[in-house]
Amino acid sequence: MTTKPWLRFGKDLAIWATLAVAANLLASHALAQGAPPGYSGPAAGAGANAVYSGTTNSSIVGSPAFIDVSGFGNPLSGDVCVAIGMGLADLAQNYSRQGVVDARGVPKLGGVYICTVNPFANNYGVTSGLWPPRATVLLPAGTISVISTWYLGQSTKLVGLGPGQTVLQASLASGDMIDMGKYDSNYCTTMNTFTNCTGITIEHLTVDGASVSGVNGIVNNFAEELSYVEDVAFTNIYGVALSIGPDTSGHGTAANSGPYSNISVVTNGQTSQCLKMTGSFSGTRGIRGLTCTSSSASPSIAAITVDSSNNSFRDIIISGFNDGIVIGANATARNNLLMNVSGSVTSGALIHISGTTNSSSTCPHVGVATAPNACDITLLGLSGAASHKTIQDDLTSMSMTDLNLAMYVLGEQVFYGSSSPAAGYSLFTTSLSGPSWYSGTKAPMGVTCPKGSLYSCTKTGNCTNTLWGCKGTGGWTPITTTF
Repeated sequence: MTTKPWLRFGKDLAIWATLAVAANLLASHALAQGAPPGYSGPAAGAGANAVYSGTTNSSIVGSPAFIDVSGFGNPLSGDVCVAIGMGLADLAQNYSRQGVVDARGVPKLGGVYICTVNPFANNYGVTSGLWPPRATVLLPAGTISVISTWYLGQSTKLVGLGPGQTVLQASLASGDMIDMGKYDSNYCTTMNTFTNCTGITIEHLTVDGASVSGVNGIVNNFAEELSYVEDVAFTNIYGVALSIGPDTSGHGTAANSGPYSNISVVTNGQTSQCLKMTGSFSGTRGIRGLTCTSSSASPSIAAITVDSSNNSFRDIIISGFNDGIVIGANATARNNLLMNVSGSVTSGALIHISGTTNSSSTCPHVGVATAPNACDITLLGLSGAASHKTIQDDLTSMSMTDLNLAMYVLGEQVFYGSSSPAAGYSLFTTSLSGPSWYSGTKAPMGVTCPKGSLYSCTKTGNCTNTLWGCKGTGGWTPITTTF
């Protein structure tokens, strides 16, 4: 049976009419809700998706799964921060603190956004204990001013449309632009005096320091498991772009956070840094892809400082800094892996292992009160630049200028006995600039070799001796002691 065109049109019209009535009912319901005492944010249901309640007599209700804040505040003002703040207040007060705040449709004013409030501050009288919500915040394309530190709480996810599209620009005189977590039981789980946040993420945006001295980008002192930074570009940074480590008062750490991946940094201050890792904790899930460039005419500090243990750094590119990566200059840096690191520096080394010692270092030491901060360091796949050092190891007093170096492994101190000072360090490298262990099917030739190196002849009949040692300018000498 063929449906008459006029009948099908009538059915479609009825459907549209029903939807319109439902939308009006939802809006009326939202406006009719009484706000709790002191609460000045939007009423329940405002901006939310319209869904059926699921009851026997299903009605249309708001869902926090997706709250469109494009109509919050004064939609014509271009104040995206007010809209986001009201959306977060709505989630906190009306939807059990969980949901998605979508600011991608907030209209601009004259092609730009303004930002008169901190959207992550409780500006609307949300009941104590409900702020902040566990929200995913979808940011629009455009530049958004950060007028004071954005403190992200438990399970908060900040998502932009991509570096260069969503730009968070500093409009504060000093301090951090974004802090992952806070020493506050409303923001993170707190037991006694220790705070632990999980699930805080920042993705797909640009952090612009606006060349303001003393302004840092993203700081993580409290966010641990499931917390990370991904696909973020830092630009015009005068302070530290990304800082990872425990809170200075001992209330939290960044243990097991990460990985921190696909990050680019351009700094323009003389003492600016791309990455600073500090503190004694169980380590992170690593840095995966970091390009670090200094545009300063006279940088005086390292691009990356590692004063922390149990971390890995992979796919790192550095350009324009005094030193590339400095390890253990200020605190214990034990069991760190650096792999596929390349770049050029102005006067120092691509990788600089500090010779600093410390009585609180956890690196092994016998018979002395202090131990080196750096130990068990593995460097793989380094690419340096001509006329500059690829590695400067202050502990072994070794410098290497190899343009390409496969491996350099610094272990721990070697001791004469249980109460004697250290004799040296366990070490292995593939560089010809330092002692190593070689092997071949013929006797070693040449009058020069890295002093202290060993050579093993592996083919019977080709060598009068199996093991040879290098005396430096004296060349190779057979080791004849039977063993």
